Amino acid sequence: MKITWKDLSIDFSNMDSNKLIADWIWLIGNDKKPIMISCIGDMFLQDNNDKIYWLNVGEGLLDFVSNSFDDFKLRLKDDSQVDEWFMIGL
Repeated sequence: MKITWKDLSIDFSNMDSNKLIADWIWLIGNDKKPIMISCIGDMFLQDNNDKIYWLNVGEGLLDFVSNSFDDFKLRLKDDSQVDEWFMIGL
């Protein structure tokens, strides 16, 4: 069975993104908005300078992952990176 992005991520287009991050403002600050949510609840956030961050909600950690959305999309083509971020084994 082939795994697709639909299997690995959550469509949050009909949700209030401010509510999604409200409990995490203490960690992420006020300048980030979600651009992708994994099926396990982790979020990828973009700041006002287009930098991308990974909010690991299980560990309560915010990690810088990319300088731009285009670079982030390239990193999503790396199988080992995708496995780390999306925990495909689960």
